Amino acid sequence: LVLVAGSQEAVAEVGVAAAGSAGTSPREELYTLVLVDPDAPSPSDPSLREWLHWAVVNIPAGGGAEDGAEVVAYRAPLDDETAPRGAHRFAFLAFPQPKGAFEGDALDELTPSTRAKFRAYLWAHEAGLGPCCGAVYFN
Repeated sequence: LVLVAGSQEAVAEVGVAAAGSAGTSPREELYTLVLVDPDAPSPSDPSLREWLHWAVVNIPAGGGAEDGAEVVAYRAPLDDETAPRGAHRFAFLAFPQPKGAFEGDALDELTPSTRAKFRAYLWAHEAGLGPCCGAVYFN
């Protein structure tokens, strides 16, 4: 899997590309993408770790985030409530969806109750996602 990012100003340009698993065409594969901040509210006191900035499911291999279903709307890191203090790391994490697309109630159940103290790997496990297959971080 390769995470492909556009400019920093165009977060929605993030996409996924995959070679395909055994027996699965790359066009049939779906992915989930999350953007988290492990340093919220500050690197010296990450008491809100991980802060969830964005979550998109049902992204087809080779497609972009705009081709998926947004379960948590993008929230910029510079709003009043969560304005970063100090140099933060931000991480895009991609997970395969081995059980296929999330639809209806299953899609609604993916929305976490809060952005603060989000646990991406636990959330992915509980949602039935595969192990993280791609990650990109930046400061």
